[in-house]
Order: sequence, then C-alpha cells, then structure tokens
Amino acid sequence: MDKYEVKRFNRLGVSIGICKIDSLIPHEMIVKDLLDELTRDMKKTGIIRNLPVVDANTGLIIDGTHRIAALKKLGCLYAPVCLIDYTGDDRVKIFSWFRLVGDFSSIDEIKKVLKGESISVERYFSRETLRAPSIVYGEKVIKFKARGKLDAYSSFKKVNEIETKFRRSGYHIEYVSEHEGFKRLKTDRCKCLLVTPRLTKDDVLSVINRGKIFAPKSTRHIVPVRFHEIGVPIDLLKSLDLKRIVKALYEKTKLSSLTCEDLKEVGGDGQIYNVRIYLRRKG
Repeated sequence: MDKYEVKRFNRLGVSIGICKIDSLIPHEMIVKDLLDELTRDMKKTGIIRNLPVVDANTGLIIDGTHRIAALKKLGCLYAPVCLIDYTGDDRVKIFSWFRLVGDFSSIDEIKKVLKGESISVERYFSRETLRAPSIVYGEKVIKFKARGKLDAYSSFKKVNEIETKFRRSGYHIEYVSEHEGFKRLKTDRCKCLLVTPRLTKDDVLSVINRGKIFAPKSTRHIVPVRFHEIGVPIDLLKSLDLKRIVKALYEKTKLSSLTCEDLKEVGGDGQIYNVRIYLRRKG
C-alpha cells in the first residue's frame, strides 16, 4: 500500500495519513445511488469532510468505501484517511447488518417472494439457535437449505440474492443492528428479519485475499476513533506530487499544531456504531 503518515496520535492509537487510492482495497460492493449522491455533494462543497478508516498494514478500507470511490470518480489520486491497525487493535470490532423487511400479512406472502428457494419453515425458539441466513417472522423461522456449510462469502452472496428478491417485489428494507432488529420485531409484527452471518476479521481478510468482495452492507465495523470535519480540499488530492499534498494539508488543516487536546469527543451514535468520535475543534 502506498501511504504517507502525516500525523500520529499516540494516545488515540491512530494516525492521519495520505494513501494512493489505487492501493486501497474495498471489501464491499458499491451502491450506485449512494455513490452518485456522495459524488455530487463532494463536487459541490469541494472538500471531503470525514476521513475514511483504513488498515495501516493492508490498505483494507474498513469504513468509507463510497467516499474513496467518490474521490476517484472526481479525478483524485490520493485520499486522506485515518490509519488504524485492523487486526492488532482489539478496539476494532466487527458485526453484521440485519435486514428488517416488510410489511407482510402472513408467512405465505414471504414464501411467495422466495419461490424457487429450497426452504423449510420451523418454529422460532431463540436467536441463539438461528443459522444464517434465515428469516424470522412472528413465531416462525424460514431456513434455507444448502449443500454443505456455506463460507462467509457464499453466505452473504445468498443474503444479497434474498434481499434482491424482496426489493424487486416492492418491499421496504431497513438495515439494523442485531439488537435493534430483534427489538423491532416485538413491535413491528408485520415485518420479518433477515438474519445475516456473524463475521470475523479473518473472514474479511480471507475474502479480499481471494480477490473477492462482499455484498453491500455485509459488515458493521466498530472503530475507536473517527475524524469528522477535517475538511480536505478535493483539488489538492488530484496532484501527482505527494510532498505538495502533505505540505498543503499541514497548512490548510493546521495539522502541524494539532494535538489530542485540540480534538473534542462528541460521543458515539448509540447502538449502531458505538464509537468515540473526535470532531476537529474549530479555533
């Protein structure tokens, strides 16, 4: 990975750096509508506000795939990032996004959408007994039959196929955490919950090492620090001269004098990310 460490924050255990975009590795597919919206916003403002989070060792994009893709679409060669040790930092955790789908009037309506799938319908006992992918609706669970055990990549490929069937049938899909999903099922009794596999960091690294990529919204990473409102000019990132970029970055964002004390903690976003977010304090 082509990178340059611009500023190290030892107390936080992270760095702000500049990486060559072509050396960064996404692990999830791009959602075109989201990319187009983000590209328009960045083109209008002329800056990238929030730094993507990247593994300092492999170049894996942990968070910010669409931001980096938007920079590339706008002609940038480099991306400003928050560098973190993906495997070595225990504060970096990985979970999955579940899919809350509906509304449905009966389980037969769900089965109709899944026509052609090899499924079985059983009584739902507890979330601990579920094998992903599966669908919980009321007191029933729909299980998908497969030849042998699916690996992480194949499991999420199946999830994406199921999700696509719901979308094409006109059903609304909401991405929720596991906790939020089961909580909502208690009140939104007309909805079903598509349960996705639990992933590990090794699963993610194994998939990218095989040259493959997960479906969108496969992983939900919790990271200890996010840099918001740093505000790096996009035109600056189009330069071939890395030294010029680094120098200008210091001058425009005043990184040379930025310390941990110049950052303020503004809290996490509840149960979805549960992160410590550091916002650039404006002088």
